Amino acid sequence: MWEIAISLLTWLVGLCLVIMLVYWIVSSAIDSSKLTTEVNELKQLVQQLINDRENPANTTRQGQIEIFTDQCPACGASISEETTSCPECDLVFLSKADS
Repeated sequence: MWEIAISLLTWLVGLCLVIMLVYWIVSSAIDSSKLTTEVNELKQLVQQLINDRENPANTTRQGQIEIFTDQCPACGASISEETTSCPECDLVFLSKADS
């Protein structure tokens, strides 16, 4: 009787280990696949678009000049849209006409 219980328990433990091994192999293959990488990149782009839409004044994109932000890009001092240079570090800002 005990021999049957021990062999059944051994078989169940072995089966659980095999299932866990197969799960680990499949999940690591999925995580490192090209499709997963592309989906993650698309997810990041969508999140960036959502953030840009929610806060258009602080939007920066490659190849474009940042029109206005409420902080100096050099030192982080508070500035207004009419400011032509930073009061803290004297960085000169481009006007809309210059860009």
